[in-house]
This record gives sequence, C-alpha cells and structure tokens, in this order.
Amino acid sequence: MKQIALYLHLPFCRRRCAYCDFNAWQDPGETARRLYHEALLTDLHQEAARGGWRVSTIFFGGGTPSLAAPQWIAELLEACRDGFEVDRDAEITLEANPGTLDPGKLVRLREAGVNRLSIGVQALNDRLLAGIGRIHSAVQALQALDQARRAGFENLSLDLIYGLPGQTLADWQTTLERALETQPRHVSAYALSLEEGTPLENSVRKGEVRLPDQDAVADMEGSLRRTMRAGGYRQYEISNWSLPGRECRHNLVYWANGEYLGLGCGAASHLSGWRTRRLATPASYVQALSEGASPLAEAERLGSEQVLKETMILALRTRWGIDLLQLTRRFGVQEWKLRAFFDGLPGDLVHRTGRRVRLTTRGRDLANEVFVPLLSTALTLPDPGDSALGAGSAAGRDFLTVSEVEC
Repeated sequence: MKQIALYLHLPFCRRRCAYCDFNAWQDPGETARRLYHEALLTDLHQEAARGGWRVSTIFFGGGTPSLAAPQWIAELLEACRDGFEVDRDAEITLEANPGTLDPGKLVRLREAGVNRLSIGVQALNDRLLAGIGRIHSAVQALQALDQARRAGFENLSLDLIYGLPGQTLADWQTTLERALETQPRHVSAYALSLEEGTPLENSVRKGEVRLPDQDAVADMEGSLRRTMRAGGYRQYEISNWSLPGRECRHNLVYWANGEYLGLGCGAASHLSGWRTRRLATPASYVQALSEGASPLAEAERLGSEQVLKETMILALRTRWGIDLLQLTRRFGVQEWKLRAFFDGLPGDLVHRTGRRVRLTTRGRDLANEVFVPLLSTALTLPDPGDSALGAGSAAGRDFLTVSEVEC
C-alpha cells in the first residue's frame, strides 16, 4: 500500500493580509462555505475510491482553516478515515489565526482529531500586526496559545515573520523571546517576501511604506539563529526550527520529494511521477465537482532531470542534506557528476562529509547561489544498460519509465 501525505485546502479568510499572495479568498459567507465543504467531501470520496493509499499525515492549509466550523473539520477527518488507511499516530495539523480561535472551538477541534496546530502569530507587536493587516493582537495570540494548551494541544507550532515594515532588531528580538516563553514545539520563521500585486508591494512601490534594509534583515537572521539555538531548537530546514523529534512530519514529505495528494481549490499533488493542480478558484472548483467534471486544471509528467534536481534542492534545504549514494541508487545519476557540481561551488556554501553534502550556515543564507547553478547544470543519466542503475533495481526501472515517457 502506497504511503502518502494528504493536504486539504480551506481557502477562506476573514480578511486577506497585506503581504499575502497565497490562494486565499475573502470569506463569502456560510452558504458559499458550505458549498465548498460539500465539494471538498466529494473530491475526497472520489480520490479515496481509487484505493491503495495509506495516509501518514493530514494538513489543513489555507486560507484560514480555523475559520471553518469544527464540525466540518470533523466531517472531513471522518471521511479521510473512511476512505483511506490513516495511520493511528498520523500527524493532523490545522493552520489557525489567533483571531478566529476561542476555548470552545479549540476543544472541539481537538475532539475531532486535530493533534497539531500551526498558529499564525507573525509578530507580537500590535503596531507591526496592524501594518500587515492581521486581524489579531499580540495579547490575542498569546491567549490563543494558552487556550490551545488547555484544550489538549501539546504539539504547537508558531509562524513568525521578520523584515516587516517598520520592524527593528529590538522589535524582532522581543517577539522571539516572548514567543519562546510559550514553549512551542516548532517555529517557522520567514523573512518577509514582497510579492508583486499585493497591497504591501503596492505601498512599498509608491514609497508609502519602507522595509528594513538588507543589513537589518541579516541582523534579524543572526538574532533568530542565536535565540533559537539558545532555546534548544534545531534548524532542520532553512525556515523551520523544532525541538528534537518535533519536526513537521507533513512538510518532511515535501522536502524528501515524497508523494502527496492535495485536495481543494488550487491544491497540488505529486503522485506516481505526475504533478497535478486543481482549479484555482473556489467557484470553479465547486462547479466542476457539482457537475461531475474533473477538478484538475493542469497535469504534468515529471521528467528525469527535473525530479532529480527538485529532490536535491528540497533535501539541501534541510539539515540532513543529500546522500550522494542514495541519489545514484534512486535516480541512476553517476556520482562523479554530482561530485563535480559540488566541487565547482564556493567552499563556504556547502560542506561535504564522505558522500553527504549539506549547506553551511552561509549556504542557507545564500541558498540560491547553489540552487540556480544546479538548475542550469545538466546531470544527464547513464544509458539504460549502465551498471549504476542496477539490473534488478525497481527504482531504476521506474525512473527510466518516466525518462522514456518524456523523451
């Protein structure tokens, strides 16, 4: 039975944040939300009917999944358990905005089976929160964390952003210290990315808002590393920190370039060498499923070089890096070509121990100086008869099938 991760997209938000370019939509009201919920159930039932999948993690992303009624989350999880072989110890994460949580909702979510919350705190400074359009205050964020623990959520993750408009190093350090006082198991910390077409990008372009300069952001990154390490957290991925053993199991599937099924508008899947994406808007997604049509918007058969390089980039984002021997066995690429690529990089970006390659601290800060050259380097595969593939290697045969289809 094939093991996969399952992603369910709940796209609605009470209000879109100024920096957001995700597939998120203003809350259309109870009726439209219910129609979307029914469409998502239909999609789930149809995929489950194909059979043969064992689910190790479930992730409700958005949007603001915590905007949904707890009974709807319970219905979706029941459908997952009915349709798939869900592991007993499956990690079940729900993204939450502190402004949409209360003690009763948290208790019902826990009873429904959600066992991990990813709470979008972003900052613990009301001035900064207002500047990016968040609907919650710092006090509400801290209250939500306390209420979540009282409701039985032991596995809590916080999302934080640095490089915000008007943010100083002192502001960031205060947010970090107050956040760690709540003792989360996991922290995702992102440098603000200014996305074209967002309200924040428009304001910056017009000169209405100023962002911290590169040196200030670099100082914030240094503060992040020092504070997290002092608190006992390990940086297991470029933007993610956790206590030992508390890595996000769902995202580890992504970083291993593993297989996952994404349901809901705009959701992506990676299964059996195919990458697919569902219709982007809630309306088109609901309409397709109500009419018995396919909810897919695009499908791509992944080619050999593409899969290899994606796997390398995703693995290099993690603290484990890549094992050259495993790559040769999984993809049939010749090891000398991998070594030649890494030998050509500046020595302060990557660290090699035997066959394992990791990014250095500087390499994580300047990851694109590794990833961009990698994407433009041809790591051609050996001929089908090459011994590197292994005559009896199932992985080699599967990989050649992908290559042959693309060629």
